[in-house]
Amino acid sequence: MNQDSELQELKDRLSKIEEQLISSEKMASLGTLVAGVTHELSTPIGLGVTGMSHFISETKQLRKLFENQEMTQNDFENYLKDTQKMADIVYTNLLSAKNTIQSFKRISVDQSSEVKREFLLHEYIDEIITSLHNRIKHTHIDLQNQIDQKIELNSYPSAFAQIFTNFIMNSLIHAFKENEHGTIVISATQDNKNIYMEYKDDGAGIPSDIINKIYEPFFTTRGDKGGSGLGMQIIHELITKKLNGNIEVISSLGNGTTFNISIPKVIL
Repeated sequence: MNQDSELQELKDRLSKIEEQLISSEKMASLGTLVAGVTHELSTPIGLGVTGMSHFISETKQLRKLFENQEMTQNDFENYLKDTQKMADIVYTNLLSAKNTIQSFKRISVDQSSEVKREFLLHEYIDEIITSLHNRIKHTHIDLQNQIDQKIELNSYPSAFAQIFTNFIMNSLIHAFKENEHGTIVISATQDNKNIYMEYKDDGAGIPSDIINKIYEPFFTTRGDKGGSGLGMQIIHELITKKLNGNIEVISSLGNGTTFNISIPKVIL
């Protein structure tokens, strides 16, 4: 085997290893999503169970009064008032659980498949944010979705789920210190052919000596905080190859980071 063929074989092996690692990163992201959604469901379901237990108890007491011919109009009115209040609480929490499950279902299915479909960008970004709520709520970060609600595209939602999950997690890990207040803004405009998205945080910014390395595989400055060094590379690969788009970064130390992304509205 000559040197050229050995070099090509090594490149092929490294490429396969990279694909496997990226796939592992995607599955780890899905695992984080599952854990977060499980935590998010525990509160509304728990409150729903508590509410129904209270409703059953109040009903038993009223039935007892009725059977003993001791029920007064005041007893009945108090029962109606209490059970209506409890029904409202149960309904609100079950609706919250329903919305969480729907968001998780769409995001998880999209992350594990490569199906192209039409979707509203603002609505889908909202679902991604909802799926990450368990991570975001423990911070002081104000995450704003300022995308025009009318922007629609025919593309791969799985790519958008991975891109913006990685963007947000990257900001939480790298841009802001623990308990630091900050803002993340996601916005987008469109013309006849393309969508122009902006992801912006007002965090620490990226030093000039490493800004050209952020898309390199395994490059991370926060391995101790859960950074794998693959998040930004996945973002770059998905935007430039999967979505046939472009991405540029504008950042300096202490002045936050902005990613400008342009992609076609329809992927052929």
